[in-house]
Amino acid sequence: MFLHVILSMLVAVSLFRWVMWRRFGRRRFGRHFGHGFGGGRWPLLHAIRALGLDAKQRTHIKEMMIELRRLGTEMRFVRYDAREDLAAALGGETFDRARLESLAQKPQDAFLRARQAILDHLEALHASLTDEQRAKLRDLLGVPTPASDPATDDHPYRGAV
Repeated sequence: MFLHVILSMLVAVSLFRWVMWRRFGRRRFGRHFGHGFGGGRWPLLHAIRALGLDAKQRTHIKEMMIELRRLGTEMRFVRYDAREDLAAALGGETFDRARLESLAQKPQDAFLRARQAILDHLEALHASLTDEQRAKLRDLLGVPTPASDPATDDHPYRGAV
């Protein structure tokens, strides 16, 4: 009886480990699911390390992320403010079209402010990067550089269809 319990526990643990190995591969489940750009818990941190940014560039990226987080929160809370205004506009004695049009314009204004801030920050980031950092960024994003384009490469097996 006791042997059956121990054997059942060993089978269950082995089955669990096999399922986790099949699901997550050779990595330890529960920790470090991705490394490199685009994976893991902090993909931006991996990109900053790979690009070799200086202190001023890192400060600019930090300020950019704080600003974008604030704008995202603002865009989310526009909906909650709109709910109260919508109830007031529809619950009144008469239909208030002008109030609903201004209500419909608020999310668009928030989106336009966020879009403009994103473009401004990306432009400033581009201006602060060196040519080597831009080339590393292209590599991290998976965009081929003109020198590594398979169509223009002289290798006999690349680019041939």
